[in-house]
Amino acid sequence: RAKTHELQNQTELLHAVTDNTEAHILLLDERQQVLFANSLIADTTGAKPRELSGNTLTGVLGPANAAPLNKLIEQLKTAHKTQHSTLELTLDKETRTFQCSVIPVDRVGKRDNAILLVLHDITELQQAQQKHAELLRRLVATLMHVVDLHDPYSADHTARMVEVANTVGAELNLDEQQRQSLDLAASLANLGKILVPREILTKLSPLTEAEQTLLKRHVQFGVELLEDLDFDGPVLDTIRQKQEHMDGSGYPNHLSGDDIILTARILAVVNAFVALVSPRAYRQAVSIEEALDQLLEEAGSKYDRHVVAALFHVAENRSDWSDWIDNAE
Repeated sequence: RAKTHELQNQTELLHAVTDNTEAHILLLDERQQVLFANSLIADTTGAKPRELSGNTLTGVLGPANAAPLNKLIEQLKTAHKTQHSTLELTLDKETRTFQCSVIPVDRVGKRDNAILLVLHDITELQQAQQKHAELLRRLVATLMHVVDLHDPYSADHTARMVEVANTVGAELNLDEQQRQSLDLAASLANLGKILVPREILTKLSPLTEAEQTLLKRHVQFGVELLEDLDFDGPVLDTIRQKQEHMDGSGYPNHLSGDDIILTARILAVVNAFVALVSPRAYRQAVSIEEALDQLLEEAGSKYDRHVVAALFHVAENRSDWSDWIDNAE
């Protein structure tokens, strides 16, 4: 009777703690049978909490939902630490997105090696994030078009930068966040040029020192235009550092070596490459081979050797890039 009373007190305490949360919570024993289910789990399954005790995970949530959760539990047993995963689960005949956490519990009462399963419904949050990402994508596309319109000699320059940057990023095995940051930075790298007078961008004769200074400020202009946007990853730092050189001779802050983040080192090479193979007001485009040769000569001083090597490797298999030059003639 004393043990029964103790168990009842523990269960009441768990309900007091968990029934006012927005998470689905299950406590399993080492055989993965239910020791406790909170009210939200019970409401979802149409059962009373006490009716779920002793049941299996499959019996409570159904085989389709239990399968990925059981894999997560196996990962916990192997790693001996909390596991997290985002899963699509169908509860109460509706498929939604859940952030699932499987947490080891050393002891519950006299039971060892229990497992706490916590399911947070993040469907609305994920939908809001997807909407935000779509709006950002459309904004970026519009800004790319604005830059190309402002400088007719840079038409398609941004789209080509994005293509080359993504190809080089894949060659260098960037992680997903680095790839996304590089893609966005390449898309927005030259945004600041819309604040540079068009006559400077299209001038046929050499720029004066004052004009060169103003042109260099396009980096700062771009960062200032974008700094209130909420980016995931080092998008702004990549843009801010895209004109820096490995030997410290670049601008605006004369950074050198590893002080320049990898995505910026990639963007520096990509920007130079696309600029060389594209016509400008004061010169014709050069060939892919000539552009690569020039970058190789400046590898180690201006540009990261590994990035130049990656570009050299992928460019060998991209004969379509030569069409940029042919179409410009």
